Amino acid sequence: MFELDKIRHIHFELTNKCNAACPCCARQHFGKQNPWLVPRELYLDDIKRIMHDSRLLEQSNILYCGNYGDPCISRDIIEIVKWFKEQKFIPGVTRQQVINTNGGMKTPKFWAELGEQLHKKDECGRVTFSIDGLEDTNHFYRRQVKWDKLWANLNAFLDAGGSAWWEFLVFGHNKHQVEEAREIATSLGMTFVAKRPFGFDSSGGQLGSKPTIPVYDIHGRYEFSLTSEESETPGPIVEEQLKGKTFRQYKLGEISHEWKPLPAEKTFMEKSCIKCKALGDSEWFRSDNFYVTSSGHVLPCCFMHGPLETNPYNYASYQLKNAVNMDEFDLSNKSLDEIVISDEMNKTFFQNMHKQSIDEGSLLFCGDHCGESAPMDLLYKKEV
Repeated sequence: MFELDKIRHIHFELTNKCNAACPCCARQHFGKQNPWLVPRELYLDDIKRIMHDSRLLEQSNILYCGNYGDPCISRDIIEIVKWFKEQKFIPGVTRQQVINTNGGMKTPKFWAELGEQLHKKDECGRVTFSIDGLEDTNHFYRRQVKWDKLWANLNAFLDAGGSAWWEFLVFGHNKHQVEEAREIATSLGMTFVAKRPFGFDSSGGQLGSKPTIPVYDIHGRYEFSLTSEESETPGPIVEEQLKGKTFRQYKLGEISHEWKPLPAEKTFMEKSCIKCKALGDSEWFRSDNFYVTSSGHVLPCCFMHGPLETNPYNYASYQLKNAVNMDEFDLSNKSLDEIVISDEMNKTFFQNMHKQSIDEGSLLFCGDHCGESAPMDLLYKKEV
C-alpha cells in the first residue's frame, strides 16, 4: 500500500481534451471520439485546492500526461507549472515537472512562454514531444496533428531555451527514419528516445499477437492498418477483410455482455508475479507514485483510467470496472492524502495483487500491466 513518506511523483491528467485522434487512444472508438467522453479539465484553482493541505506538496515531482487529453490543451498549464515552481520543495532539490504532448496545438507564442518556464538552465523539468516520424509519416499515427504547426511550436519552445525530449513510436512505416530523427533531435539539443507502441498485444501476456492496428476515419470507415516494426510489410497496408467496413459507435452502458477469463489469461495470472509500478518497484519510478484524473479522482496509475470510464472490452477491463467504486476515490469527497492511504485504496488494488489467481480476486488488468511479459516493460526500446 501507499505510504505518504515514500511518494515522490504525482501524475496529473489536466484535461481530457485533445487536438489529435491517435488510433490507440482511449478517446477514440473506430475513428470517432468516444460518445461518453464529457469534456473535463483541472484548472489552477483545482490544483491549489487539491494540494493546499497535502503533505505531498513539498516532496512530489509532477508529471502531466493523460489517457484522453493532451496537457498543453489545458487553459492553465503555464500558470500551473509556474505555481508548482513557486512552492517549497525538499531542501537542496529542484522539483521536476514533465509534460507529454503531441505539440500540435496553440501558437508559437504559447510555446515560447512554456519554454521560459521549463528552461534548460533551471533544470526544473522538460517537455516530451511525441513525434512518431518525420513530415511524411508522423500523421499516420498522430492523426490530425499538422506537421508545420508542430514544427513551428517545437522550435519556438527550443528557441526560448526550453528543455525537450523527442519520443518516437516505431512502426513499420517509420522505422527507416529512426536514425535520421535521432540526428535531428541531437542537432536541436533534444534527448531522443525510441519506443515500442501499444496496440499490438493482447491480454494475458500475448505479446505481438495483433499483427496490425486498424485506422478509421471520423465516420467510422476503415482506411488502412499500421504494421509493427517487426513486420516484413512496412505499411500502412489495406487489409482485404476490412476493406469497405464501417463501424458504429456503442453508447456507454449499451453493452451488457458478462466477460469470462480465457484459459490463457487464467494460466498467465497463476504464473505471473505482479510488481506494481505505482509502488516504485520498477525502472519507471524508484519511489511511490499515483495518478489524478481530469475528473478529480485518485487512482494508483494512469493505465487503469480508461477502462474505468468506458464499456468493458475484455475480461481484464470488465473485472477492474466491477472491482472499483470510483466514489471512494473522489477528491470532492475526501482529501488527497486521505484517499492515497485509505483502506479502500489498499483493499481495492494492493491486497489483490498478492492473490494467486483470477478466481481468488487477483486483477488481470494489473497482471497485464505490471506482471510478467507486460508490454509496459518493453516500451523503452533503446538507450535514452
